Amino acid sequence: MKDYYQILGLEYDVGQVEIKQAYRSLAKQFHPDLNNSEKEYEERFKEIKEAYEVLGDTMRKRFYDQDFFKTVRQQYDYQSTSFNNFQKQPKRELEMPKFGDYLSGFFQTLQLFFKFIQVSAFLILGGILCFTLLCFGLLFLLKLLLGI
Repeated sequence: MKDYYQILGLEYDVGQVEIKQAYRSLAKQFHPDLNNSEKEYEERFKEIKEAYEVLGDTMRKRFYDQDFFKTVRQQYDYQSTSFNNFQKQPKRELEMPKFGDYLSGFFQTLQLFFKFIQVSAFLILGGILCFTLLCFGLLFLLKLLLGI
């Protein structure tokens, strides 16, 4: 599978504007009419045109990206599991979690729980206090209005 991004000299996360700009500049540079119809320039121009036809259309680009990156991922997985590369990979040692790791996580959770309880209690008590003050205020107004 051809790497159309490499043909146009682009990164893999470019947008349509950058694709169009790269195509125009390369097409102008390698156009056969401007280069005395040399075979090399003609072939390169065809590649550039093919790359732009795929990457310039959003739907075709989406399908190309899916297939291309799937192929690259498969090639990488194959290479990394071959015997030669297996020998070159550094050994990874598994580290067992320490008991202190569990305790610190437990205490952090406990601390968050108590903070939640504290905030909840503060809000509940604040609500009760507001309700009480509202009731006393209404009783005071009633007392003033009725003249008791």
